[in-house]
Amino acid sequence: MSNNKPLLGVIDVPAIGVTYWAARGLGAWKHLRDSQPERISANQCASPASAVVSRSHLDDRTDDLPLLLSLVDHKEPIRGYTG
Repeated sequence: MSNNKPLLGVIDVPAIGVTYWAARGLGAWKHLRDSQPERISANQCASPASAVVSRSHLDDRTDDLPLLLSLVDHKEPIRGYTG
């Protein structure tokens, strides 16, 4: 973080063997297991069409559900099942 802005982000999905990362000034990348990383870019959309938010996993870092929901055009409650 620098001046309350992220400099680096990483998403690792080991179940499917893919890692995404981006760094300010270095671009965004996708790395599939056993291959070379490839440069990727963001979709040029005006706003996200949908989002998935788990209310059962909110905590003090992600407790602003109204803010998260304000970022999407369509909101539809989905009943989940665990067990």
